[in-house]
Amino acid sequence: MRMLVAITLLVIVALGTFILMRVDQSIETVDTPTRDNTAMKQLPLLESVPLPVEEVTASDPPFAEERAFVSLATPPSGMDLQSMYAAKERMLVESGRAAAYSDDWVDTLTEIIRNEEAEPVGRDYALQHLHTAVGQRAKVQPEWLGSATAHRARSTILYALSDRTSSLSGTALLGLRDLETQWPGFALADFLEQAVDLALDEETALVSRITALRVAAEGGKAEVLPLARSWAELRKPGQTIPALATLGDVGAAQDLVWMEMALSNEPPEWMQPALKGAEQRLLARLHNDNQGDR
Repeated sequence: MRMLVAITLLVIVALGTFILMRVDQSIETVDTPTRDNTAMKQLPLLESVPLPVEEVTASDPPFAEERAFVSLATPPSGMDLQSMYAAKERMLVESGRAAAYSDDWVDTLTEIIRNEEAEPVGRDYALQHLHTAVGQRAKVQPEWLGSATAHRARSTILYALSDRTSSLSGTALLGLRDLETQWPGFALADFLEQAVDLALDEETALVSRITALRVAAEGGKAEVLPLARSWAELRKPGQTIPALATLGDVGAAQDLVWMEMALSNEPPEWMQPALKGAEQRLLARLHNDNQGDR
């Protein structure tokens, strides 16, 4: 898992897009999912960030400020794009904790994700935090997974999985992987064919294709090998590094020959650790397969 997260971060940096901030999974579990309506007003973040909502009244839906700011496409005055992304991430972390991952909070996240006019990075962050909220509620209230709110969260994750225009489908796959042990009947294995389809679809956003490639390979899907071999030849960090990891996971003897040749031809310095690591994993796997055949 750590390898996939590291590869995902390298990919995003290489693409020159935004940094996907993985949600802190070590958040302290709460006992009762209730909301303190004054908690957000006390956060230092909201004292320094000019929010796009001038005045929130009692008649507004819960978390109106969070919904507006996370969906915002243009940074407020005095804030650059990266600072806005960081502020969105921090707001989602702090609001989720303050709300104790309540039903209102879960519904707010689903609304942000489903709002196709919202800023894409904010939608992706909201999806990551939806995974966290579902996981936290499931820990303290397993029966909550049968609630109407949980059903809406589940359908929103599936909605995100079908979005091929952005990073949402890749993030949804990662969430399915993280949640499958907690959500009965919601197993990642059921979606591995969709991961293969996403990886091979040239119309899918590249960042989601890369994530789908790794998820499919970790699930043992050798159908992605042709794509991995092609990307390994590109010598572009964002695609070559996950492609090499995929060859290590599901490659064949011919890939081992290619790796040995690539190492002998003095590959770029950034490529060498990934290439050597993939070669070692593939060697070990092929050795184990041969032992098993005897």
